[in-house]
Amino acid sequence: MEGEGILEINNQFLKPQKNDVFLLTKGSCHRYYCNSDKPWHKLFVIFRGSIVNALIRAYLPENVYLFNNCDLKDNFYSCLAVAKNSDLSYIEKDELITVELIKIFQYLHNRNQRESCLADRIKSKLDYYADKPFDMEFLCKEFNYSKNHIINVFSKKYGVTPYAYYNEKRISVAKYYLKNTDISIKSLAQLLSYTDSQYFSNCFKKATNKTPVQYRTQQG
Repeated sequence: MEGEGILEINNQFLKPQKNDVFLLTKGSCHRYYCNSDKPWHKLFVIFRGSIVNALIRAYLPENVYLFNNCDLKDNFYSCLAVAKNSDLSYIEKDELITVELIKIFQYLHNRNQRESCLADRIKSKLDYYADKPFDMEFLCKEFNYSKNHIINVFSKKYGVTPYAYYNEKRISVAKYYLKNTDISIKSLAQLLSYTDSQYFSNCFKKATNKTPVQYRTQQG
């Protein structure tokens, strides 16, 4: 609801913030604590059973515990209202809260599907711009999302930031030209939009432990 904090779960280090939803699964190794200057105000539901286990397997990606900026406040409030309603029996409460939980899981599943699609679209754009100048502001304008959201969505699916992927792709393209063409190092640096051939050589060696000349010679 409000505040900032840290969640450590199964060797992941996460930072839930306002409107985020996080999941603590049974048997996971976890701990969490809030920022003392901006303490958490949170709503939570504790649930267990075969139905819930099936929902987690069917609706949520494996080893993902944090879902950013979710519009689920009303669903959690509904669970709270049902739990506090003394006119309902335990069975009635169980049935009504189960309905809300299914809605929550469905929302998270659909959101993950949309973000997976967004990650693929970002990747396609990065592949296209591998030989062109690039910065994060371009992606923000192209997809109309914040820098943090784009980084989180892409990193969640591909394990690297968009900028890291872009640099890896440029090195991959450079390898192709060095192996299959006689283009000069200076011209290749210009083709791939590096500021100069020395900077290109430094980046290439950092990524491959070889200079462009050494790589070409070994491929020949």
